[in-house]
Amino acid sequence: MAHSATIQLHRSLCFARPRSWFLCVNAACSIAEWANLITQSQMTYVDPILAILRRCAYEVLLRGLHGRGGSLQGLDPPLLRNHLETISHAMFPLSSRCPLMRCQLGILQEKCNSES
Repeated sequence: MAHSATIQLHRSLCFARPRSWFLCVNAACSIAEWANLITQSQMTYVDPILAILRRCAYEVLLRGLHGRGGSLQGLDPPLLRNHLETISHAMFPLSSRCPLMRCQLGILQEKCNSES
């Protein structure tokens, strides 16, 4: 499931169709909520593919927050910011145990700094 979601997020970043973009942002919001549940359950092992999935979701939310990618009527910017925080906070504790998570978190921090 994580592999499929990662592919779908990558593909919808390439297309500017409004419906596709809206679905992509909603999927990214769901991934943020799911990441929060995983963090709260304090799992000792998380599949490394989740690092890439979380990075993709973060990029989608960041693009949505800055109004790139398509119309986001009906989506709340503070909610998008909250999901961005949730994803980065969920990645931080795992980055010490998973090199791929650490790498993806570094990419996110660079993107966030360049967007500011």
